[in-house]
Amino acid sequence: MNDKTVIAQKIINDATEQANLYIEQTQSEIEQQIALEKANAEALVQKAEQEAAIAGELLVERTATIARLDGKKVMLNAKQKLVQTVFSTTLECFKRLDEKQYFTFVLGLIEK
Repeated sequence: MNDKTVIAQKIINDATEQANLYIEQTQSEIEQQIALEKANAEALVQKAEQEAAIAGELLVERTATIARLDGKKVMLNAKQKLVQTVFSTTLECFKRLDEKQYFTFVLGLIEK
C-alpha cells in the first residue's frame, strides 16, 4: 500500500471507531430514556386504571385504552426526540470533518 492509502485507511478506521463509540453511547442513552419513559407511561396507565375502577368497568376499559395510547405516544415522542438528537449530533460530527476526511470516509463506505 502507498502512504496515501494507509493514511486514508487510518482516517476511515478512526472515523468508524468514533462513529461506533458514539452509536454505543447514544444507544445507551436511548435505552435509559426509553426505560424512563416506559416507567412514566406505566405509572400513567396504573393511575388511570385506579381512577377508572371507581367509575365502573366500562370506564376502566376506555380509560385504560386511552392511557395505553398516551403511554405509547409518550414513548414514541421520546424515541423521535432521541433519533433527532442522534441525527443532529451525527450531522454536526460530519460538518466538523474537513473535505478530505469526509471524502475519505465516504470512499471507505462505498468500498465496503
